[in-house]
Amino acid sequence: MILIDGKQIAQEIENETRDKLVLFRNAHKGIVIKLAVVVLGDDQATATFIKKKKEMAERLGIGFKLCRLSETITNQKLRSFVSNLGKTESIKGIIVQLPLSEHINARSVLNAIPENKDVDSLCEKNLGKLYNGANIILPPVTSACAHILENLKVDLRGKNIVIMGRGNLVGKPTAIWAINQGATVSILNSKTMDADYYLKQADVIITGVGEPDLITAKNVKKGVIILDASYAYKNNKPCGDCDVLSLEKIDGYLTPVPGGIGPITVAMIYSNLLKLIENKG
Repeated sequence: MILIDGKQIAQEIENETRDKLVLFRNAHKGIVIKLAVVVLGDDQATATFIKKKKEMAERLGIGFKLCRLSETITNQKLRSFVSNLGKTESIKGIIVQLPLSEHINARSVLNAIPENKDVDSLCEKNLGKLYNGANIILPPVTSACAHILENLKVDLRGKNIVIMGRGNLVGKPTAIWAINQGATVSILNSKTMDADYYLKQADVIITGVGEPDLITAKNVKKGVIILDASYAYKNNKPCGDCDVLSLEKIDGYLTPVPGGIGPITVAMIYSNLLKLIENKG
């Protein structure tokens, strides 16, 4: 397997975004650009992602507003809080960190984000645009996958793509995007019968389950491209869904965890933010 260097790709995207920001700021003197991130509680894994987002914002000269709220906040209060953020002129982008507490209706809260400030592109209006192929941006993980495949010059028309997991962050939006590219898409979940059959047919596997060693050399074919968008722990170390040692001698491409999809996803957040404010401006 050839390991894809997500850090290098992320740096290239960050550099491109920085250059475009300079031009945008020159054309819009005095504009204030802030990203607001809403998070409930203090989860360690979430804190790591937020730190990466904040560091990139600082490097790009973008304001970063972290809104840490109680896990016990009511759905109504959280939705109202997000709605008020959306009315703040200086805040050009809003992220509600998922997953949310079980008592929260995530769809209701995500829909409180104005569509032109929804950098994760997860509100229903933006998902509808994705469904119809009329979207300005893609959800960051989907965008990261698309960018990698574009770099590898992969034409998805007629390709078999297997997506592991049907979550809102990875599985569902990426499946819609892949269908729009002309791919043959199979979405697997924990109830799928004979998952190995689908995996062995896959030209591209995109996974975000959070189960270490889920994908091994035994259930993939030669030349496969595996985009591991998961984040789990094995022996107290971060890992993805792939058994990297097992896959080492298989011909193909693999995004490692950490250092693969993650850094690219963070870079795509700010690429999305710029596209949204350019489109509004």
